[in-house]
Amino acid sequence: MIPGSPADQTKKIHPRDIIISIDGTSCRSLSQEKIDRLLQEKRSTPLSLHIRRNSSTYQQFTISLLPQTFIIKTDRVTFSCKETNYGTLLFASIPSFYRHSSGISTTQDFLKEWNTYPPPQGLLLDIRNNQGGYISEAMTLIGLFIRTGALSKIIYRDGTEYIFRDLDPQKIYSGPIIILTSSITASAAEILAQTLKDYGRAIIVGDPHTYGKAALQMQTLTQDTPIPYTMTVGHMFSVAGYGFQGQGVRADIIVPSLWLSTPSQTKAHSNNTSPLFKDTLPDINPKQHDWYQEYYLPFLEKKDFHYRQWIPQLSKQSAIRMQRNPLWNSLRITHDESKDTLAYQIQQQEAKKILEDLVILLNPRKDAENN
Repeated sequence: MIPGSPADQTKKIHPRDIIISIDGTSCRSLSQEKIDRLLQEKRSTPLSLHIRRNSSTYQQFTISLLPQTFIIKTDRVTFSCKETNYGTLLFASIPSFYRHSSGISTTQDFLKEWNTYPPPQGLLLDIRNNQGGYISEAMTLIGLFIRTGALSKIIYRDGTEYIFRDLDPQKIYSGPIIILTSSITASAAEILAQTLKDYGRAIIVGDPHTYGKAALQMQTLTQDTPIPYTMTVGHMFSVAGYGFQGQGVRADIIVPSLWLSTPSQTKAHSNNTSPLFKDTLPDINPKQHDWYQEYYLPFLEKKDFHYRQWIPQLSKQSAIRMQRNPLWNSLRITHDESKDTLAYQIQQQEAKKILEDLVILLNPRKDAENN
C-alpha cells in the first residue's frame, strides 16, 4: 500500500487484506484490467469495497473509498551529507526519473535538497535502483553539471536522428562526482552515468556494468496480431557515440554487489556512432544558427579528465579496503541473502570512502595540514 494514498489515509485497510467485491460485484467476475480501472478512475461517488482480512478472527467488513489523485512521497530524491576537514560531501539517492503535472520532478526535488546544504567539495549520485523514467528529466539533471553541449542522441529505425542538448551555460557544481551503479541500473539512468563519464565529470563505481537498455520501444497492434507486441523503434547513444544496448555502462572502479550481477536481458546493439562533443548542429534549422552561434556554441562543455586521472590510485585503495573488510568477506563467503541489505550498505559506504579519497587527493595541502 502506497503511503499517502486514499487507502492508506483510511487507516482501515492493511497490507495483505483481500478485496472481495467492488460496488457489490465480486472480483472473481472482473478482469484485472477492469479492477484497476475501477480503483483508479476519477468519480464523484465513493467506491464500496468489501474486504476480507486473513487474521485469527477472519474479519470481513465494508468501507467507502473515493479514488483521487495524490502525491507520492516515497521513492523520490533524498540527500544526506558528511562534514569533513576538506569540506562538505553530499550524497544523493535518485531512485528514478519522475515528473508530475503538479510541478514535482526529479530535478526540482534535487535542487530543493541541494539548496539546503553548503556548497560541497564532493558529490555522490546513487542510482543503483534507478531503472529509468522520463528521459527528459535525466537530461535536465545532467545539465546541472555541464555548461552547454550535446547530451545524447537517438537514432530511429528510419535513420532520422534526435539530439538532446543542454542550452543553459550555467551549472550548479564543477567538483568531483562519483556515480554508484548496479547491474539493474538501466535506460535513462545509464545515459546520465555514461554522459557524465564521457565529459570527464564523473567516475563510475559499483557492479562491473549496468543493465544495458538503450532501446526505445513501443507497443503496437496489427490486423494480423490482435495481441500487443513490443517493437524497437530506435536506440540511444551517449555524447561520445557509445551504444550501450546489451553492454551497459562499465564501472571505472568495481565495488560489486554481494550477489552475482544480473546478466542483461536485452539484445546487444553494439554499433557506435560519431561523437557529439564538437556540435555542428546537423539537426538545427539554418535560420536558428545565429542564436546557437551566439548563445550556445561559445559555452560548450569541454572534456576534462582531471578527476579521472586518479582512478588507478582510487581503485587500488578501494581494493585494499575491501580485502581487509572482514564483514564484507564473510558475507561473500556465506552468501546469506538475509544480509543483502547490510551488503548494500557496505557497497554505498565504500563509494563514499572513494569520494572522500578523491577529495583528499585533490587537496594535498589540506591533507598535509591535517596530518
